[in-house]
Amino acid sequence: EVRDLTGPKPGQQFRINRHGYRGPDFEWEKPAGVTRVIVYGGSTVFDIDGREGEDWPHLIERNLQERGVSAVEVINAGVPGHAACESVGRFFAEGHLLRPDIVVLYNQWNDLKQFRKTGSLLRTLKPYRKDEDLRYAYRNRLDRALCRTSQLYVRLLARFLNRSTPAGDEGRTTRELQDTFGPQGPDQYRLSVATFVDAASNGGAAPIMLRQARLAAP
Repeated sequence: EVRDLTGPKPGQQFRINRHGYRGPDFEWEKPAGVTRVIVYGGSTVFDIDGREGEDWPHLIERNLQERGVSAVEVINAGVPGHAACESVGRFFAEGHLLRPDIVVLYNQWNDLKQFRKTGSLLRTLKPYRKDEDLRYAYRNRLDRALCRTSQLYVRLLARFLNRSTPAGDEGRTTRELQDTFGPQGPDQYRLSVATFVDAASNGGAAPIMLRQARLAAP
């Protein structure tokens, strides 16, 4: 099933194909003679600011085709909020079955966010529960009734929640800045990247590592 997801900007929509990836549909079995590339990462790979068909992984595909490399296919496997460890999981659990020739890992920013945490990755990651997000869950019957009947209430409530519960497209955020961290975060990131390279190689794909084009500080 092909779905259109509404983006954060008015009138913005994202096309999610029947396999659950952003962009046009593709055949699960790689066509003969085609070089298949899968790009993994977070929101910068998903490219929430790119209009449909103009997210940068698909612009690479178009650019290569315009240069005469017609038998190439690029799959956008970005998921907003994902760090390197989650990209490892996506390739290990499914990506290798798509028989890619090249896999790209484009990340760092979401991994840096985890450096300030002192626990292990197992104790850090928690499943997202929609009923715990007040932007999507009704608090009581009165809240439900007002949300269904008053646009003024909805707009005022949204403004209040955005101020009191800072959250963006990747979940809850914090305004605390920190320039020191322990060894756990870098150790986990180092292992995640090394594991991604090994998994790609064992799956028959050539791994390409790209540092994210974004500064961690001004």
